Amino acid sequence: MHVGNWWRQADHFDWFHEYMQSRRLLHVSRGVIVIVTLSLIAVAVALNVSQAETRGGLAAALGWTAVANGIGCAMLWLVCWPSRFESAAFVVVLDVSIAIVCLVQTNEMVGLVGVTAFAVTGGYIACCHTSRLMVYHIAGVALVGAFLAYRYVTGGGDALLALAVFALGQVINTLVPFWMQFVVHTLGADVVDSDRDPLTGLLNRRALFQRLSVALLSTRPGEECLSVSMIDLDRFKNLNDTSGHDVGDKALMAVGDILRTISPDRTLVGRIGGEEFLIAQFLDTENPGPVPQDVCDAIDRMPYRVTASVGAAIGQITDVSPREFEDFVFALYRNADRAMYEAKRSGGNQIRYLVVTEWR
Repeated sequence: MHVGNWWRQADHFDWFHEYMQSRRLLHVSRGVIVIVTLSLIAVAVALNVSQAETRGGLAAALGWTAVANGIGCAMLWLVCWPSRFESAAFVVVLDVSIAIVCLVQTNEMVGLVGVTAFAVTGGYIACCHTSRLMVYHIAGVALVGAFLAYRYVTGGGDALLALAVFALGQVINTLVPFWMQFVVHTLGADVVDSDRDPLTGLLNRRALFQRLSVALLSTRPGEECLSVSMIDLDRFKNLNDTSGHDVGDKALMAVGDILRTISPDRTLVGRIGGEEFLIAQFLDTENPGPVPQDVCDAIDRMPYRVTASVGAAIGQITDVSPREFEDFVFALYRNADRAMYEAKRSGGNQIRYLVVTEWR
């Protein structure tokens, strides 16, 4: 990977969150982070207690401040999955707390060995955050380790031992997170590519339904209804037969561009097969809004002599439990598909709406 591309690459916070959520592993992931954080706190408490009589007042206060910071970090994950900003703050606060615990040790070698604890935050950054945050983290780790090694040697300690322990800490805190970040970036790119229709760049059928189920788990205030619109191109086979598949592919790509442009926020758009597309939109009422009609009009204006038959099915989210989300989504899909075929049988280039109240 080119260094410039690596430096500019986006974080994986949303991808990691969606991946864990889609596999119902959010609670497990949060639990692991809480346990690891509490384990670091337990070590810090043990060190504070064991050196209570030999530390000065400031060092003792800093040690217990680091413990309090760690408890706050654990509580953040215990309550919920944090936002991107809160997640970055978690890294910074935990890094500072680990640094404090290492620096206040009366035995510098204990602090130098403790530098390996930074691997916890390094691994987390590799999974969720940017290369820039990783570089700042590694630079901070190197400074803490170098300062502790210097103090150990100037205090009469063995220089070769200090160098060996320092080097071990830097290997663990540099190479391991970098390798993890490379793997996560590669896997993330592969997952994103596997989620996309190669022709239009829209979500494919599997990814669309998977992301829709995930989105239903995190609806926002006011999002009380879900609208699923099925779109089928009229006379598309005739276009392929008379103008060739290259023109047909261009028409499909143009439809993909139209759907991306028209679709508002909190809308999922996908190509689910052939000349069929799907739009899923969160709404505040059972009014489908302008999107279905805008889609019809925009496709009709294309220079490819095709139009669209659209079927829209709308249902209330508020009375659907998380266990029923998958059944609810497919009920809307089936009804939208039925409405779309009704529009096609009526001549095409039109819309049919269904409000779905009975689906269980």
